[in-house]
Formats: sequence, structure tokens, C-alpha cells
Amino acid sequence: MGGCLSISGEINAFIIVKKGVFLQNLCIYYFLGDWMTQGIISVLYVTSEAAGYVGTSPLAVASAQLPLAVREVGPDIRLTFPKYGFMSERRCRIHEITRLKEFEVPVAGGKDFAWCKSSSLNNIHSKVQVYVIGNQTYFGRMGVYADPGTNKEYADNGERFAFFCRSILETCKLLGWRPSIIHCNDWQTGLIPAYAKLLYGNDGFFTGTKFIFTIHNINNQGAFDKSVFDITELPAKAWSKDGVQQGKQINFMKAGIQYADMVTTVSEGHAKEITERGGGFGLEDVLAQKKRGRKLIGILNGIDYDVWNPAKDTHIKQKFNKDSLGDKVENKRAFCDKAGFDFQSDTPLIGFVNAFTEENGMGIIQESLQELSKMNGQFYFHGKGSEKYQDTLTKFAKKHPGSFAVNIGANETLEHQLYASCDIMIFPTQYEPGGTQQLRALRYGAVPIAHATGGLADAVQEPPGTKANPATGFAFQKFTAADFQKTMKRALTAWNDHEAWKKIQLNGMTKDVSWKSTAQKYTEIYKTVLK
Repeated sequence: MGGCLSISGEINAFIIVKKGVFLQNLCIYYFLGDWMTQGIISVLYVTSEAAGYVGTSPLAVASAQLPLAVREVGPDIRLTFPKYGFMSERRCRIHEITRLKEFEVPVAGGKDFAWCKSSSLNNIHSKVQVYVIGNQTYFGRMGVYADPGTNKEYADNGERFAFFCRSILETCKLLGWRPSIIHCNDWQTGLIPAYAKLLYGNDGFFTGTKFIFTIHNINNQGAFDKSVFDITELPAKAWSKDGVQQGKQINFMKAGIQYADMVTTVSEGHAKEITERGGGFGLEDVLAQKKRGRKLIGILNGIDYDVWNPAKDTHIKQKFNKDSLGDKVENKRAFCDKAGFDFQSDTPLIGFVNAFTEENGMGIIQESLQELSKMNGQFYFHGKGSEKYQDTLTKFAKKHPGSFAVNIGANETLEHQLYASCDIMIFPTQYEPGGTQQLRALRYGAVPIAHATGGLADAVQEPPGTKANPATGFAFQKFTAADFQKTMKRALTAWNDHEAWKKIQLNGMTKDVSWKSTAQKYTEIYKTVLK
């Protein structure tokens, strides 16, 4: 599920208490809370998982990396997520907050108790305060969304995350901390803006707080039976097509979209796709409405430049950068030896690293294998997944040992070596909201060939490109084997012009795909929403 980063846990939350008695005058909370921030934007980043503590999806990586990058840029950002049963408080250095040992959270017509503890997330550039929210009934389990023994989703996921959403707002009030922005992520946090505006509007605590909702996975929306709506205790008016209702269900993601002040997603391409028929999995209309009001924005995620950096990568044979791009060939030479290929300077090394699934284009690759074998290229496939595709690739590689090889499994070092060695990386993915693998390829001078979808389309610009958006790779528009093969041939023709090819490589290597760039864009969004 994920380990824990090196962290330390001094809490810097602002709390005013007299022997356990909180000041009752909310105006004092607001005045002092604003005085503490001194005009600095304060952000509470809410998620259901964060790398270093708990991770089951790309959401976890974004939820750890983006707050660290935002903190480096300037805003006072803090991170919060549930404390799951498998997380070790000792290993994660989670510390008790005496005054938040136990507090009541309304749920299902009654009350249950939550607690809030402290930790911190570090890298060499910044440090982010972390609040973990616990409750034994809802989160003291060994799975995040599903029972690890059966792989079945927990039947009470709606109630679990309704409780979590409500507990976030209660925690802010008990801390006496009114964030400028509460930044919510995916359906698990979707009720937070609705709760704040529909249930907490009268007490005035969150007056001035703005809500941003980021969609990472539009396909998983947190849709539940209407009985879950009753558990949420939202007012009856919220059960409407302009509220949280989607057909006969409550839809947590729709709640986040409807009640947030701004909606973002993980690439400009994906922001467009989810407003088109079928692309929003039923939420196209509400998303299009946001887009027309200029409150739907796509911001491409980034990669960690301290990890994915060919100039200091310890996994690769020969370090290189944009000024020593010629040294990349030494990695290719070493990798060809490992793969059982004869090194050929006039033959491109072409890599694929991803799960072997239909969604990641393995059907297209399988259909294209015979045609690829006729092209000037050496192909290396790394990943695991469907046994059908694993067997197909393995058998084909045995028949073509000089030009095809496959490695079944997961190997971080091998991934780094692939990016550093390959001339071309292929990404025939059907659907990619954001994606980071194409960004790694750019960083290492491995020219991407990608399906023009979501974040792949954002990162891969065809030659000749423009001054504002120079050429970085090759894209096929239709998710078909024929269009993929045509684009492969176009790229291999371009490969023969080595000076032009080097320019494409350098364009990719100098393109800013860092988390810091993403953080700067989010900081501008925060400022815009607060105006």
C-alpha cells in the first residue's frame, strides 16, 4: 500500500484554547486566523491517499508532490487524508494533537467520533504540515476502498467518505483555522463544498473560503443509492439535478463539481474531453456548464525533477543532459547488450513501459506486431498484465530475437534505463487523463509516439510545431492499429534526419514538465478564485 517518507511532526496549527475551553466568538477566530496568514494564501489540500503514507493510484503521487511544490512556490498549504488501519503511526511519525484527541462529527442522524493527528511531508525543497483524520469504525480497516481479502469495495464507502468530508470541516473549526482555499480531489472529497455551503453557511466560519475540486478519475464518481443521501444529512434542496442527484443516485463527484468555485482536471486535453459526449461518463452537461463559465481548467501534472533527471540518475550507465545529449548513446549501447540486441547506431531503440492491458494499447500493438517487425527498429516491452498479451509478446520475441524483447514484471531501475536508452517511447494508450510516463520520456530525450488523448496530447506536439509549442513527438488521432502504424512510419522517416531529430529531443528535454511548473499554475488559480 505504500510506506512512509522521512517525516517529523511538530504541529504548527493555530489553536486558541483556555484549559480546554475554546473561545466562542467566531469573529476572534477569523481575525486572528487572517492575522496569522498575513495575506499569504492558505490552502487545505484534501485527498483520500498520498504517496509516502498510502497509495493505490496516480492520485496518491499528485497528492504528495503537488502540495510540496506549491509550498515551495509560496502558499501555506497543508495536506489531509484518512488514517487507514494498515498505516503505522510509528513508522509514519504520526503524532497526537492533545486537543483533537476526540471530537464529534454528525453522521447518519447521530454522531460519531473522529480524531486528528499530525505529521509532516518533506523533500529537499519544502515541508508540508499533514493532518491525518481517524475513526476506527470507518477507517480502521486494512483496505482503502476495498477489502484486500476479497477485492470487493466496502459496502459503506458512501457513508465512510461522507463522514470524512464532514470531519474535515469540523477539524478546521476546532483548529480555529479558516483556509483561504480548500482544495478537494476526486469523489471521496466531493461533499466538502456542498457541506460548507449548505450546512455551515449560517455560522459564517467558512465565509471567504473558496473551494477547488480536481478531477483525477472521471470514470469513478462515487455514485450511491439515495439512502446514502439521507445519511449525509444534506438539506432536501440538494437532491436535485442542480445539486448532488444523478438519476436515482447521489453522485459525490457531481457534488464537488456543482458546489466548487473552480473545477480543474489533470490536463488541458482532458478538460476538453470530459465535456464531450461520453467523455464525462454522464457528467458532460454539468462540466460543460462550468467550462462556459470559465470555471473548468486543465493543468497537466508534473514529474519529480529530483528523481527523473538524466544528469544525476544513479540507475543509468551514463549521465547526460541537453548539452551532452550525445552521451545518451552509451546508455543505448549498454541496454542493447542487456536486451540481447546487437547495438546499431542507425537503428532506433523503441521502448514500451506500462501495464499490458487493452486500455494501454496492447490490442493495437498485438495487431501491429508483424508490421512493426518489417520496420527499422529494435523493440523492448516492459510491464505485466493480461496473460494473453504477455504470452503474445513473449512468443513473438522468441521468433524475432534480434529486434524484439520483453521483460515481464515491475522494475524501477529498468524503467529509468529504458527512458535513458531509448530513442523512441510508444504510448498507444486509449484514455489518459494526465499521465507522467510521456513526461519522463521527454525529460530523457526519448521521443514519444502517443495516442492524442488527454495529457498525452498536451505533451506531444507534432513537427513542425510552433514557437510557443515546439515539436516534441508524434501523435496518432484515431485509436486504431492502422493510424498507429502510419504514425510509426512517419516518425521513423523523421529519425533519418538526425539534426531535425535532435531538435525534437532538445525541445522535449527543455520543456518544463516539473511539479513546480504545475504548482505555479495552481497558485495563479488560487489567486484568481480569491479575487
